[in-house]
Amino acid sequence: MSNKTRRRTAGGRRWMVLGCGSVSALRTMKRFFQVVPSPKQVAAGVVAVPPPAKKPKADDDVGPVRDPLSFITYNCNSLFARASRQQLESIIQYVLDEDPDMVSIQEARLPALKQGGCVSRYAIGPYLHYWSLADKGTGGTLTLIKRECRPDRIMFNFEQEREPHDSEGRIFIGTFRDLTVFSCYAPNNGLSEEHLRRRELWDYRVMEFVRQMANSGRNLIWMGDLNCAPSNFDMSHMGFFKARKQPGCTDLEQERMRRIMSAGRLIDAYVATHPRYRQTVGVNALHPSHTWRGNDAGMYANKSMRIDLILVSEALRDRLIYCESRGADKWSSFMGSDHCPVKMCLRPPSPTTESTSAEQLPDPQ
Repeated sequence: MSNKTRRRTAGGRRWMVLGCGSVSALRTMKRFFQVVPSPKQVAAGVVAVPPPAKKPKADDDVGPVRDPLSFITYNCNSLFARASRQQLESIIQYVLDEDPDMVSIQEARLPALKQGGCVSRYAIGPYLHYWSLADKGTGGTLTLIKRECRPDRIMFNFEQEREPHDSEGRIFIGTFRDLTVFSCYAPNNGLSEEHLRRRELWDYRVMEFVRQMANSGRNLIWMGDLNCAPSNFDMSHMGFFKARKQPGCTDLEQERMRRIMSAGRLIDAYVATHPRYRQTVGVNALHPSHTWRGNDAGMYANKSMRIDLILVSEALRDRLIYCESRGADKWSSFMGSDHCPVKMCLRPPSPTTESTSAEQLPDPQ
C-alpha cells in the first residue's frame, strides 16, 4: 500500500499527518489512543465526536494521599515511532513491572488536542495521566502519577509565564505535600544562534525557578532529559564531543548547569549514590551511567553521554536509596529510543519532618 493510499484510507486523520507510517502502527496506536476529529470535520458531519476517555476514580475513592518515593525519567524519542516499531507495549510493560510512583516521558511528539489529535484511551495501570503537547517540533511530555500520590497542584509552565502550557510542551511541575517535582524536556543547545539563545533563556528560567524553590525551603526533584552532560566524566569520548562543540557537552552549558545546581542547592542523585563513579568512567559507550547512545553506524557509533538526570535538593541526600540508568548496557532496554530510562528511589520522610503544604508556599515575587 502506497503512502498516498494510506493517507486516503486514514480519512485525513492525524495519524498519517504525524508520520505513523504503516497499517500495523495505526492499529497499535488505536489500541492506546483515540482519534479526535478536527472542528471542521465535526461541523461538516463527516465524523462524530468520540466518547470521552475513561476517567480515573474520584479522589474520594483513592484513599490517603502520600508523596511519591520512586521516579522514572525516559526520553521515548516519539510515541508514534515506538508504536510503528511495535515497542509501545514494551514501554507500558516496563512501567508496570518497575511500578514507580511517578514517570516522566519526554519527546512524546503527539499533537496538541486543541487542533485535533489524540487523547489517552486506556489508562496505564494505576496512573493519572498529565499531557503537555505541541503541534510542531520534537517536544511534548507525558507525566504519570499514581493516584495515591496525586499532587496538590500542577503546572505546565513556570508560574511567571502568561501561557498555561509551555509552547513546546516541555514542562511539568507537581506540588506535593513535602516536595515539588519539576520534570522537563530541555531544549537542545544546537549550533545556530537562534538555538543557542533559546537554550540560554531556558537555563535562565530554570535557574530562577530552582532558586525560588530553594529560598522557599521546599524540597525539589528535577528530572528529565536535561540535554547537558554535567561534567567531562559524563561523556564517553570527551575529545570527540568537545572538538565538534557537541550540544550538551560545551563548556558554557556545563558552567550554566553548575550555576543552576548551586542556585537550587541541588545534587546529582546518580553521583551521590555512586561515590566512585568518576573513578570508573572511561572511553566506554556501555558504561552504566550513560543514558544516551549514538546509532550503531556513523560517527556516533559506540559513543554515549549521560544527559538524562535526576537532581534533588541537598536536604534529600540522606533519603536516597539508589539512582540507576536502567539497562544502559544493552540496546533492548532502550526500548527503541536512543535514551534509556533512569530510576531513583527515596526513603520515606522521617515522622518528625515538618511538611510544607501547597497552601503554605510563598507567593512568587
